[in-house]
Amino acid sequence: MLASWNESMTTGVPEVDSQHKELFRQLALLTDAMKNGQGRTKIEEILDFLGDYVLQHFAAEEKHMDEMACPAAAANKLAHGEFCATFKKFRQRFDEVGAQSSLVLEICDTLSKWLVEHIGKIDTQLATCHATA
Repeated sequence: MLASWNESMTTGVPEVDSQHKELFRQLALLTDAMKNGQGRTKIEEILDFLGDYVLQHFAAEEKHMDEMACPAAAANKLAHGEFCATFKKFRQRFDEVGAQSSLVLEICDTLSKWLVEHIGKIDTQLATCHATA
């Protein structure tokens, strides 16, 4: 089951929270595109968007953590690098085999679980840093 953003994921930084919500929205669109048989082109559009958007989001989030001297900043950057490597592998597989339902579901499941865990363990530490900034 695809996860969605909830209040426990609040970081206290409106830009970051908004971007997190958009990431979950895009994953839901990806799942819907696959379920509705919208094909390779639509799924590829969403993957392209996600690939670009996560880079923008990670840069903004890392900037906030650095500015607030958040103790999670180094772990956050490391996790972002790992996410990018995982996403790149998924994208390569998609480019090789296309919009196979099993692959799209694996992408959605993996990214959704990663977001929930990452936001819950690392990004929410921004709330404490934001409160003291």
